[in-house]
Formats: sequence, structure tokens, C-alpha cells
Amino acid sequence: IAPFFSEKSTVGNKMRLAVLVSVFASIVYGKGEESIPVIEIRGEGKPMSSAQIRHLDEQANGGPLQIKVERRWKPENCERTAEKNDWVTIHYKVYLEDGRKILTTYDKDPVTFKLAADMTIQGLDQGLVDSCETEVMRVTVPWRLSQREDKGTMWKLIPAEEHWLRFDVEVLTVTKFSLAEQFKAMDKDGNASITENDLISFATEIKEKYGKGWKNADVDNVLAAKYFVRYFDQNNNAAIDFAEFQSTIEKDQKEMEAKKSGKLPKGSKRKHGFEWILDFDNDGIVSEKEIEESADRIEKGLNEKKDEL
Repeated sequence: IAPFFSEKSTVGNKMRLAVLVSVFASIVYGKGEESIPVIEIRGEGKPMSSAQIRHLDEQANGGPLQIKVERRWKPENCERTAEKNDWVTIHYKVYLEDGRKILTTYDKDPVTFKLAADMTIQGLDQGLVDSCETEVMRVTVPWRLSQREDKGTMWKLIPAEEHWLRFDVEVLTVTKFSLAEQFKAMDKDGNASITENDLISFATEIKEKYGKGWKNADVDNVLAAKYFVRYFDQNNNAAIDFAEFQSTIEKDQKEMEAKKSGKLPKGSKRKHGFEWILDFDNDGIVSEKEIEESADRIEKGLNEKKDEL
């Protein structure tokens, strides 16, 4: 009987139970198998939509469905744990709710992305936080945490309407965040300096591969690259070396720390990377207003004196 029921569908299980009770009653109280009636199941009203089924599941759960993490193998000594802003390299297999495998990376290269940087689906991102290097784990993701407007080439085969998705993950490496690693990620030609071309290549790659773009679609990569280089370039040679990169961020962080005691606007925490420039007020928060005005402020900033940026 067990395979007849689903762990996920409460509504479906009630209907299946009713069918079993009817059949059982016919066998016990009737004349054996010959007396078992043909059972016709008719729903009351229109069939439920996927959204209605998800709503019922959430009601049964007592709130929004969350990810489920099963740690299947973990090293005795976890020397390196993945945290927000770290880079992880993983292999994974994806299974639908009915157990069918739909995707695997084991027949190709593993994937690398940064956590908490909008480079993967939210549920997988959450599940990988606190994972150990070399750990093998299972992350089961509900529908609401598998949605993504732009999946890029990396996640384009992840279905949008599945109630639950199962990711069997092998964490190959964890690279801890540092300014040096962030600089390396943006220095696309590996020549120890970040130029406009590096930034354009970087932005193009993470958009095409991971579906990560500017929150304001009007931001132009070329103008943003010019603005970024001008913001960090201290010796005016149209390139940023690591010393310039580090000192500019440290200067910004001091100003951000000084503004912590004041009233800060609503928004998201300032992030390292190309989007560092979006915190125009240098208070550590990228507000909705800053995002809305970002395209105009970047273009305007290119016409201002460097010390006014």
C-alpha cells in the first residue's frame, strides 16, 4: 500500500484512502473479487491548480515550506566550511518529486558560484551554507525557493512548476571570501589589473551563465565599467591594481562604519563585486531609490570630478 501514497500530496492521499476503503469494504462484505465495483472518481468543481495545491501544503505545514537538508556524508574534521560570499565548486544531480533524475553535472564539468550573490536558485544557495568541503548532502527545495526570473545557461533546465526538487550534491571545494579572491574573479585576463574590458567580460559571463544582472535593467555594462574603473583607479592609468582595489574598499568601509549609528534606509546590504558602486551614499545599504536611480547616477558620475564620486 505504501507506494500508493505520496509524501507530498495531502489532498491526493485522502482521495487514494477513500478508494482503498471502498475496495476493502467490497471484498469483506461482498462476494469476493467479482463484487468489486468499478470505481469512478469525480472531483468536486474544477481541478485544483498547482498554486492551490501548494497553498494547501503550506497550510498543513503551518507556514511557508522550507528547504530540507540531509547530510549524507561529512568529513570528521571540517577544515573549510562554506559561508555567505564564499565560492563553492560542486557536482550535483537533480530529481523530480516522483524520483526521476532530470539533470546531472557528473557527465560534464562541475559548477562554481558564489554564495549569497544571486548566482543560483535560492533554495540551493541556502542549503549549501555551512556545508563542508568534500561533504555529500541532499537538499530538497520547495517550489517557492526554486524560482528565478533569469536562470542563465547554468540553471535553465531546472523546472519552474515542480512542487519539490531534490539536489544530491557533492561539495568539491570551498574557496573562502577575501578581497584578493574577489579581485581575481573580476580580473578576467589574469594580468593583475582590472580594466573596463575585464568588467564587461565579467558582467557578460555572470549574466549569460548564471542569469545574474543589474537590478535596474537600464544600467549599461560599458558605462558601469567606466564608472567602476574611475571610482577605484587612484593613479589615473585606466586600470585598477590590487592595492587600489583594497585601499578604496577599506576607505569606504570606514565611512560605512561611521554611518552605522544613523538611520539607514531600507534596502539590501552592500555587496562586494561589480555592484559595489551601487551604494552611492556609502552607508553600507543599497536602497531601492539607489537602484531606481543607478543608471542615471552612473551616467552623471562620469561627467563629475573624480573626488565627487
